[in-house]
Amino acid sequence: MVEPTQNFAVKKCMHGYTYRLKSPDKRLPITPDLLARLVQSLHFTSNSVFHRILVKAMYLLAFHAFLRVGEITGRSKPAVLTYSCAKFIHPTAHLPA
Repeated sequence: MVEPTQNFAVKKCMHGYTYRLKSPDKRLPITPDLLARLVQSLHFTSNSVFHRILVKAMYLLAFHAFLRVGEITGRSKPAVLTYSCAKFIHPTAHLPA
């Protein structure tokens, strides 16, 4: 006898239904205004100027490069992004004269 719950379509429907039962994601997207507030709040997080600048750089890099936390934090694997990969442009370099 064939078990109807083992049918591919039924399995996929049940799998999709389990996602509907989960609670919605309560995290807010990081907007430019929220990013500015996060950066401003760093003054209250650490006495180390170096640490605050490092975290600020990580926030700004992650936001503008669309990176996730795991893509900019340390791991056992060597980093893929290196200084030679980056291109630095002065902010006024692309303004009309």
